[in-house]
Amino acid sequence: PASRIDPIAQFFLDPAWIPLPIQPGIAANLRREFSVPTTSNQTTTKIDHHFGSNDTLSGRFSFTREDDGSYGSYHGLNQYDPGANPKHPNGYNSVLNWTHIINSSNLIEGRFSYSRAHVLFDTPNFGTTDYTTQLGIQGFGKGVSDVYPSYPQMSISGFTGLPQGFLLNYTSNNFEYTANYTMVHGRHTFKMGETYRDWQQNLTTSGNGSGQFSYTGNYTNNPAAPANTGAGLADFLLSIPTSGGRYSPPGWFYQRLKNEWAYF
Repeated sequence: PASRIDPIAQFFLDPAWIPLPIQPGIAANLRREFSVPTTSNQTTTKIDHHFGSNDTLSGRFSFTREDDGSYGSYHGLNQYDPGANPKHPNGYNSVLNWTHIINSSNLIEGRFSYSRAHVLFDTPNFGTTDYTTQLGIQGFGKGVSDVYPSYPQMSISGFTGLPQGFLLNYTSNNFEYTANYTMVHGRHTFKMGETYRDWQQNLTTSGNGSGQFSYTGNYTNNPAAPANTGAGLADFLLSIPTSGGRYSPPGWFYQRLKNEWAYF
């Protein structure tokens, strides 16, 4: 009976959240095809210059930028486009190398390199309304579900449910400084050098403060013969999830310094 449908389930069953089917049947009845845009650009610049017969300077800079589009299952039918998760990876790489020939038996080399990787996952699934708290779902609220206001992610066995994307911003920097010395004496070659590295990482993500709930039919099966009985959709209508969870948005910064000395 309709009176047993939980108010939270009624709220998300509204076509503004979970659209009505556009094809017959109780499964695969919202099939649509989208053209998802993806763009990629890459640039590389290289220079070489000789300062007389003893000094050479070379450098290279490379840049890559990409935009990978993403649409959710309800694209165009829901303002949040549940499950959409566009990705924007960017990368930089540069090397500067200097070589100085002291004489026919000795030379020194200095090299600096820098690389940067940046990946941004975006999503329209976050807005200004904390639906988890607004609907009275317990165990959330200030500092958890209001950091990135959204709706709870709901997985319903046999159905699309209400997926959710995430936000992620990751950046890494790698600095490397190298100095080498080479000496040739008769049939022997002597080399020595030192490398200093500085590696940095920074990550921020939206976590899952709005919660995620799974409905598998465990609570609507036949207790006398539970195998192949019960329905995830029925559990959802009663708002009795098999499992639920949350985690607050984490973030961290990491830096590592390394010094290497080689002699051979």
